[in-house]
Amino acid sequence: MSPIRSNRGRAAAWRSVWSWPLHSRGRALITLVVVVGVLLAVGQLSTRDTQHEQSSGTGPAATTSTPVPATRSDDTTDPAAEASRSALPAPSTVRAVGKDAPPAALEAAGGFMRNWINTPEGIEPEQWRDGLEPYAMPELSGQLRSVDPARVTPSELVGDPRVVRASPPVVEVHWPTDTDTVRLVLIHPEGTWRVRDVGVAA
Repeated sequence: MSPIRSNRGRAAAWRSVWSWPLHSRGRALITLVVVVGVLLAVGQLSTRDTQHEQSSGTGPAATTSTPVPATRSDDTTDPAAEASRSALPAPSTVRAVGKDAPPAALEAAGGFMRNWINTPEGIEPEQWRDGLEPYAMPELSGQLRSVDPARVTPSELVGDPRVVRASPPVVEVHWPTDTDTVRLVLIHPEGTWRVRDVGVAA
């Protein structure tokens, strides 16, 4: 057979190839099976190549490196969280004399007093107030803005606190220091005991 040299001859040859499956139902079924088999083989080869690239570290999936922890901008810092970090923690237990009081109230009083006397030379007023804020009612925190920590004279707790009043809504504690006895009144309007008032015991 001589080779097909004209465009018309090539077109006729391709037409005969593509029309072959249409001559009978059996040919169409054979053609369909062959096409499906080729597609499945190509898909398996593609999946195998992708898995090989990922396992060898050469594919796109291998470009991920050690995750970088998320950082938070200073502009979005939570003031309450900053205050909690700068505050001295409340003692886990507080020994007290006098009336029986809820342990949570005594711990709040202990945390407040530890930060109340925390007035080393050079401490910033904002830092001092931030230490008291987790243990104080918002109203008291506002009043403390006018207090200069340099004028807070106690520097040491010298004895166990005395509970002079203990009722379900209110606890009053007198705490001796190296200069005077500090009077604390605590309440818990939202379930957490906090100092509502601070002063010198009579």
